[in-house]
Amino acid sequence: MISGTVRVYYNVKQGSISPLTRELEAAGSADFTQIQGGYITIQDGENSGSIIVEIKDDEVAEVNEVFLVEIARLELMSDMTTNFLPVMGKTQTKMRE
Repeated sequence: MISGTVRVYYNVKQGSISPLTRELEAAGSADFTQIQGGYITIQDGENSGSIIVEIKDDEVAEVNEVFLVEIARLELMSDMTTNFLPVMGKTQTKMRE
């Protein structure tokens, strides 16, 4: 749960976090739209936000491919004179298909 408003800056890029998935890396220009410096704003009282990644359709039959969504930084958007500064709680990551 987040209290206060938080801006989440992110990048969507080609890559892998594991040598086992390196051969499954999606090609950034052919398989999905890479994003550098994107952001979402999570408003006070909300507990999640969505990062939209455009998947490009092609004629090549492929197995599951991977890409990275990197959280670059968090920015507290609330008035800093308040006693209710934004705080980050338990994380939950979901993938929609």
